[in-house]
Order: sequence, then structure tokens, then C-alpha cells
Amino acid sequence: MKSDLELLDRLGLAPFTKQELSGIFESYREELQRGLEGSPSSLAMFRSLLRPVSLSTVSRGREALVLEVGGTNLYGAKVRVEENGPVILEAHQVQLEKTKFRDAREFYEVIADKLAPVVSHTSPEALGIVYSFPGKAAETPRGVDVLSDEKTLTKGFAIPRIGEEGVGQGLMRVLHERHGLSLALPTAVLNDTVAVLFAAGARLGGVVGTGFNLAVTTPEGIINTESGGFDKAPLNELERLVDRGSDNPGRQLAEKQISGLYLGKQFEIVLQRLAREGLMSQPVKDSTGAKAISEVLRGRLWQEKGPRKAAVRLRDRSAQLVGAMIAAAIETYPEQFTDSLSEIPVEGSLFWGMPGYEEKVKEVMAHRLDRKIRFLNIEHAGRIGAAVAALGFAKVR
Repeated sequence: MKSDLELLDRLGLAPFTKQELSGIFESYREELQRGLEGSPSSLAMFRSLLRPVSLSTVSRGREALVLEVGGTNLYGAKVRVEENGPVILEAHQVQLEKTKFRDAREFYEVIADKLAPVVSHTSPEALGIVYSFPGKAAETPRGVDVLSDEKTLTKGFAIPRIGEEGVGQGLMRVLHERHGLSLALPTAVLNDTVAVLFAAGARLGGVVGTGFNLAVTTPEGIINTESGGFDKAPLNELERLVDRGSDNPGRQLAEKQISGLYLGKQFEIVLQRLAREGLMSQPVKDSTGAKAISEVLRGRLWQEKGPRKAAVRLRDRSAQLVGAMIAAAIETYPEQFTDSLSEIPVEGSLFWGMPGYEEKVKEVMAHRLDRKIRFLNIEHAGRIGAAVAALGFAKVR
């Protein structure tokens, strides 16, 4: 009978070596620099046209309305800056029943109507819109908007003519008509990962959950790196199998190596192989994604050695890659990280919910950086960050 270690080795499921991590570190630095220069790069490096806002400069008592758009869940909240930081005063979340719309106008009307419980009785000083579809940032007299393109919409959405004007401009017009919001309201439209950065007035922020991305401050402002597209880390056979079976083979490779969605798929393949070769006495249960990995790490699921070894290696490999990329971003733009302590807000159930994940990320970073790192777990970080970004425009007007 073959051993579980032999099976894992055949799939290439092992932590990255020091040499591999060094190569990843240097490759990610090069991709950051090339992407910012406009040279070919696996990192899209979208400019947000935003710069960090220190929370100390935002007056206490100021309020912003935040709307989150970019999937089948819509979210609206009123956020106030208080002595201990921004807080969500009231919120409303609802699902969209459809993803295909007659045109952009109908899309905005649905948003305005479904989020009416939080929008209709508020008088905000600024509007923050978390827009999680691809788009190009554009400066406006009121702040920053995003120009979207119906051809690049993801998640099955179809919104004809959404590119005829900025998302913020179109949505604001409908909010004005339906709920009386001022058309002159300072507005920031930003990606969800960029919004996380603003939640702590930080220079770098990340999302490490179902998906993966990093936002980093550069001399040209805050950049949405789209780091899930990084394609220079070595792929093992397991990762290649998942990539070939995905909807976008050859793309978003780092996301397939890191994120909870794809770690769950990798784990399912391992469990099937272990069961097929008689290395698991218990039948393979229905996959529960990355949660199953966390349950194995906690000793609550599948007590055999094979699943445990696979869970540890999947976690470590993902966390190593995240640590190398964050460390590389800090070393690429050292002028943005002058303090001995770097505080980095991160949102995502994988980072905070998987046992040992944060510690492994820090371990990798400690080998590259001579500084202290503190990761921040801020509830609703992206939503609070969007409010801070919008109020940053309100305070200078």
C-alpha cells in the first residue's frame, strides 16, 4: 500500500522552499514595478486616484453613506466617525433577484429601491461606493468615480450601457431622484480591497478569503494590484488540476493557489485520492471548502494522518505565498513604510478563521523584513474604509 506522504508528494503538495520563496519575492517585486510603469505584467495595477487619509484628520461626528455593489448581495450603511474611530450606526443588506438588467438606469434604480431603508432617512456629508466589478478610476469635481465596461463585468452580470457615464454619477442621479440626496455630495467609488486599506489609514491592505487581492500605496497613489492574477509562483500538480478544471484556465493563478474557494477544491481532490488508495478509513464526505481544512486543523474532522498532513501543507503553502507578496510590496515601496511597525488591515475568513494562518504569514515576512508587523482584523473593514475615503474628500471641500 502506498503511503499518504507518497500521494502528497506525487501531487507536489509541499511547502515552498526557501529558494522558491526568494524567487516569488523577487518576481512579485518585478511585476509590481512593471505594472506601475505600464509594461506587460501579470498584475493589472489599477490606479484608484486616491491617497491615504489619516483618521486623525477626519473630524469626529461626520457621517457618510456607504453602498456596496458588485455581486448578488447589496449593502447600505450609515457610518459616523467617533472618538474611537468610525462605527456603523445602521445597515441594511438585501439580495438581488437578478443579474441581467435592461440598462444601467434599471440597475441603479434597483439598488436605490432595495437600499431605501437606510438611504431614505439619512443626510450624509459624503458617499462611499464599494464597487467590486472591474473599472477605471476617474477624477470628478466631487471626488473619484469609476468608469465600468459592460464587456468586463464578472459574476454573470449583464448591464448594457453602464459605460456611458461613471458608476457614481449614474447612481447618484437616481439616489437624488428617489431619495433627495444632494448631487454635490463628495463621492468616492473604490474597489473593495482599496477600501480595506482606508479602514485603518494604512499603506497596504488585503482581502484573503474566498478570493485574494492586495492594495498598496505607491508614489502614484493607492493601487489595486489585482494580485490574484500574479502568475510567477511555481505551480504543483494539484494546483494545475484545479486550474484546468476552472472557468478561466491559465488566469488568476495566485488566487487559485491562495484563496479559500480554490483551497477547498484542492482539498477535495486530495481526499478523493486518499480514499481511492485506501488511505482513509472513513468515506469522503461532501466538500465544505476551506472550512473543512480548518476543521481538520482543529482536530474535529477526519482523524487520519493523510487529511491532517494535506490540511497543514495547503494552509502553509497559501500563507507562505501571501507573506512573500506582502513583504515584497513593502520592500518595493519603502518610502511608504517608514515606521518600525507596519499595521496592515486584512479582511477575509481564510486569514482570520484558519488556525495558524496569520502566524505562518508573519513567519515568512520575518525572514525578509526588519520591522514589526501587526495585522488588523476590523469588522466591516471595507465598508468603513469607503466611508473614510469619501469623508476625505468632504474634509477638503
